[in-house]
Amino acid sequence: MAFKLKGYSAFTKTDSPKRESEIKNFIKDNMNKMSDSELMKKVNSMSDGKTEYNWNPKTGEVQSHTKKK
Repeated sequence: MAFKLKGYSAFTKTDSPKRESEIKNFIKDNMNKMSDSELMKKVNSMSDGKTEYNWNPKTGEVQSHTKKK
């Protein structure tokens, strides 16, 4: 019998482009309204956990990329 971790799949995917766009728009709309910690908590709950989002409140720029291990 093979060992299998419950709830784990080697084929999990990162956020879809549509989902990334939704999260980026959320960040842009709220980066000056919420504290960084509040915004990070909300983004982490919306995301798959494999995509990292970075934002700059001064320029309004939001970037996303896959987290490095």
